[in-house]
Amino acid sequence: MHKGTISLAIVGLFFVLPGTAHAQDALENIIKSKDISRTQAATMEAEVALRFRRLTGAKSTDSRAEARDRITKTAQIPGASPAGLATYAKTCANEAAGLVSSESLDRATDGVMVLSDLDHPDTSDTLADALKSPHAAVRLMAARVIVKLHDKLKDDASRCRSLLSALGRAGAAEQDGIALRVIYQAIDFKANVSSFKSSAESADALATVLAARISQLESGGRDETNEEIAIDAAVRCYSDASKSTQSKLISLMSRLLGVGVERFFAADTASDYLPTLDRFLGRVDDAIRKMAEASSSNSLKDCPKLRLSPRSAGSKKHQEDALKVLDCISAAIAGDPWNAK
Repeated sequence: MHKGTISLAIVGLFFVLPGTAHAQDALENIIKSKDISRTQAATMEAEVALRFRRLTGAKSTDSRAEARDRITKTAQIPGASPAGLATYAKTCANEAAGLVSSESLDRATDGVMVLSDLDHPDTSDTLADALKSPHAAVRLMAARVIVKLHDKLKDDASRCRSLLSALGRAGAAEQDGIALRVIYQAIDFKANVSSFKSSAESADALATVLAARISQLESGGRDETNEEIAIDAAVRCYSDASKSTQSKLISLMSRLLGVGVERFFAADTASDYLPTLDRFLGRVDDAIRKMAEASSSNSLKDCPKLRLSPRSAGSKKHQEDALKVLDCISAAIAGDPWNAK
């Protein structure tokens, strides 16, 4: 039996018997069925369980790749029905749940790689579980799969609500900068899909993450530019947010601006970081003004834009001018329409 080349980057290879056609998948007839009976579902569960046992028992990189391929190629059978694919995805996701939460990095990554290759919205609950992995790489991979699934998830309000809640909790607890950035992307459905119906839930998740992150920054964190993706995401979902979440988002942006300005003028801030920080704070300032505009408020009209100069970071006058802008913004968003009495 000749085996095609196996790699972590390429999936869906077939194992060919010399001189014969491809061997039929044991689940081919079932996954093509228009409706899946209980008996067929039970047969599928037994076969999938066997395939996952082979995966967890695999010892080498090549044998793990072969076992993953054996699982995922069933979902690529021509003529597979929507019902068959959905049942198969759910069955695989149930089996993968025990892998994605594993202390073993290999097992956890195998689980998420299977879910990624299945590319089906019915794996979302297990992807949410993967966001709680002790391994940053697994959390990162899970968030990337969710981004890939945005278009397939967008119309399922219940599933999006549950997944966004999980993303909010994951982002609030995330300590890895790269994983955090991808979690922000996973929350930001509107960056990838049109007519997203759960944008208010995106705004809630984003506010949850930002509240935790900004508290960390106010306590001495030094990685504020990890919030770059969150700035644009906040602007995109702001109009669809509830009034209370709108108030939270604009207040959080104001706090982010404040902690960034403090960092800009701190004596221990490296001079070569100042231009990056300047550009970052300019984007935060713009976001606050776009939010105010979306709320039909002209309360910021008397607040000048924040203008920083890396060359003048040591100037007391320059710092005083920046603080005046911060005070003006804070006073403006303290009232109507965000905190109307």
